[in-house]
Amino acid sequence: MSPLTRRQLATATGDNSPLPLTVRRPSTYLREKRGRQSISNDNEEFNVPPSPSKRPKRMPSKTSSAGPDAIASISSSPSSPQKHPFPHHRVVTFGSVKTLNVVENCLSSSTRVLSLQTQPRKPIVSTSFPSAVTRMSPKLLFYAVQCLSYAQWTAIEKIGFGGVFWLRVNQIHMQLGYWLLSNYEPAKNCLILPGGKELHLRVVDVHATLGFPMGSKEVQLAKSLNDSDDFSRFYNTWRDQFQPASGLVSTKTLVHHLVNQEDGGDLFKINWVVLVVSLLIQNTQKPNTNFHVLKSLMSIDEIPQYNWCEFALKSLRTCQKSWVKANKKGYVTGPLLFLMV
Repeated sequence: MSPLTRRQLATATGDNSPLPLTVRRPSTYLREKRGRQSISNDNEEFNVPPSPSKRPKRMPSKTSSAGPDAIASISSSPSSPQKHPFPHHRVVTFGSVKTLNVVENCLSSSTRVLSLQTQPRKPIVSTSFPSAVTRMSPKLLFYAVQCLSYAQWTAIEKIGFGGVFWLRVNQIHMQLGYWLLSNYEPAKNCLILPGGKELHLRVVDVHATLGFPMGSKEVQLAKSLNDSDDFSRFYNTWRDQFQPASGLVSTKTLVHHLVNQEDGGDLFKINWVVLVVSLLIQNTQKPNTNFHVLKSLMSIDEIPQYNWCEFALKSLRTCQKSWVKANKKGYVTGPLLFLMV
């Protein structure tokens, strides 16, 4: 005889009071719903199987013919007449020697991976590319351009050096410069690119890159301070504007003095050309200005008539030969910025 339900018991006793509500946790209800196997006609009696945490103990199987050295493996048992309460689980039985080989292979592979992970890593050897060294940084020129007045801009454009205004570069990549100089061929005046291709450098390339005047006259350089009487007098006049009155003028001193010449006169034009030549075209091993170029600046009107682009290429060939002769360790005294840009 089946037991009475709550509703049948209330009808038999004549109790019309509302049935108490049973509050069940959602997790418990869902677990019972998943494990439900049979439902009664009135949907109130449930036959719930045991929870997964209380599974029936696995019965030990009979000892196989392999003896006590048999190895346990995981395999399904479709020939078993008894229905397993959880058919989606796999039953543990005793396997053969073939299963032993598979297990041993898995264990050996996992051990090998573990040994590889525990081995100390070899230190990474850094392969840093060598760098070139130069004192001709465009940083001072970039600073000077930011401080110029309108009168100074106009004076620079009159002598043909206005293209420097649009050169927005304030540093040189030294590793790139080393590679460019190493792959430059001064005899052919070209760069040897990967694959053996040659990139020839022309005068118009310098004009398009740096904006220098490209006249018909060749730039003249003084051999020394006593090159000629006219040059000595001109140099002394130019040197008197700086303090102290003796010694060579550094590029920093020239920049600070040049920025304060707001009128844009003749001395300002000469100073600007000397600064551009010292930082972008040709200089010495020391951070001083290139006073040798003053020989071509004795006449202000003739400054745009000189071929400053050809002078830059000539300086590039000369400095590359000197740099290679010094085992690529000396200061680069040529237009390294032109090669980089």
